[in-house]
Amino acid sequence: MSRTDAELSAPPDRDLSSVATRPDGPLREYAAPIVLAAVMLAMGLFRLGSKTVWQDEAFTWSSATLSNGTFVANIAHHEASLGLFLSLQRVWMWFGTGAFWIRLPSVIFATAVIPVLWIVARRLSDARTATIAAALFVVNAAWLSHVQEDRVYPLVVLLACCSTYWFVREVDAPGRRNRWWWVVTSVLMVLAHVLSALVLVAQILSLLVARPDRQRTRHVLGGVGMMAWVVVPFGLVVAVQPVFKLADDSSPSLHFFTTTIRDLVGRGTPLLGLEALAAGAALYALYRIFRAHGRSDDAWRIALPALWFGFSVAAFFAYSQIAPVFQERYMLAFLPGAVILVAMGIGLIPTRPLQALAVVVLLAFAGRGVWSWYDGEPRQSWGSVARMLERDARPNDAIVFEADLSRLPLAYQLRDEPATQRKLSPTWPGGRPWTAGFTSDDYRFATISPASITRAAAGHDRVWVVDVGVHDRDTRAAIRSLERRYRRVRDVRFDDLTRLALYERR
Repeated sequence: MSRTDAELSAPPDRDLSSVATRPDGPLREYAAPIVLAAVMLAMGLFRLGSKTVWQDEAFTWSSATLSNGTFVANIAHHEASLGLFLSLQRVWMWFGTGAFWIRLPSVIFATAVIPVLWIVARRLSDARTATIAAALFVVNAAWLSHVQEDRVYPLVVLLACCSTYWFVREVDAPGRRNRWWWVVTSVLMVLAHVLSALVLVAQILSLLVARPDRQRTRHVLGGVGMMAWVVVPFGLVVAVQPVFKLADDSSPSLHFFTTTIRDLVGRGTPLLGLEALAAGAALYALYRIFRAHGRSDDAWRIALPALWFGFSVAAFFAYSQIAPVFQERYMLAFLPGAVILVAMGIGLIPTRPLQALAVVVLLAFAGRGVWSWYDGEPRQSWGSVARMLERDARPNDAIVFEADLSRLPLAYQLRDEPATQRKLSPTWPGGRPWTAGFTSDDYRFATISPASITRAAAGHDRVWVVDVGVHDRDTRAAIRSLERRYRRVRDVRFDDLTRLALYERR
């Protein structure tokens, strides 16, 4: 998207969607997104099942495999915000629950993201910009880490890109078909993750810099009214459902904000700096166009990805000052706007060789993050914990968990190990068998107390304690209480957070 000063002063409202759309044939036209989608698929499948299923993935497994009535009740009372995703995973897990299999839908969704993102960027600018944006997205380490996990975020990103595509179509050519597709994909996006509604708000706000057009405004507002019949009741249901309370309820600081954004764009400070420069160049172009022509479609085509990322992140950060939920993964739906804006900035570099050099440098910095993900340790080493228990547990051993949610990933690891299940009695939380279905009522980020550990250890000569690094006042007091009657005979650390200790009665 190279623009000289003369181009920036040209009459507004050029149809940029027609740029570079006249190749020799469909295969050549879409060669770039096809190749990049294939790369995304290969990167997603590479070592897909090698890392241990961790706590959040185990929560997906547990929630998706409940009995029919319990599943519906759990969605209705606790997990409406994940209802669409868990329903899809429920069907998928009828055919298997291995790590590779349950993560495969995320790879499929992620692969579909690339051509949709490419088409959105091409309609906003040109094919070169679209290719740069899609390439930067493929090698984003934060994105890849979630592509290889059984979580909702690749689906949310796909629906955000689809929603934005149909929004751009609706703005370019208002019509019933475009509006209906925009409504459907936007509603599904919000149903997949309620915070993705910020993408929808950013889309609407972008019209403030677009060329005034009554027909277009009427169509968009009509679409918003159609969505409201589903989105508003759904938002109210989610708002009244109980949420997990984190131990640290402080609001995110500016330093935490900066660190989180750095991790989101590729997990590297140099990469963040270079991408910020490119995005800044695109924003300067937006300023020049707006100053010269006021509201115009040329300005809107840059403002849309800028608001997609910038407004959504800022609004989420502001909300997090009230409810501290500011996390990298919740912002993945905003990331396509960032890579499109960066690609637009690179397109302003005056020569193609310099543009290519800029892309190569960005890809090189991003590649370091990608390799660190593949080469790094799993988030939590529950497979190793399970193997030690399979080898060393004895009949009538008790096992307790410092925090209730940490039972889920071990239950996943032991789902096909009936012999180990028979030897180990899970006495906290719940005192229920390993095979029981667990709902969100069973897990509230609770930690064990002295009274709970006393009841859990009663009648057992050996107690295994799973330590996940919470170490709040209750858990420290609980361990001291246990050590009055039991002596610690083994203590093994598996990763930065996970330890397994064995206590025997004195």
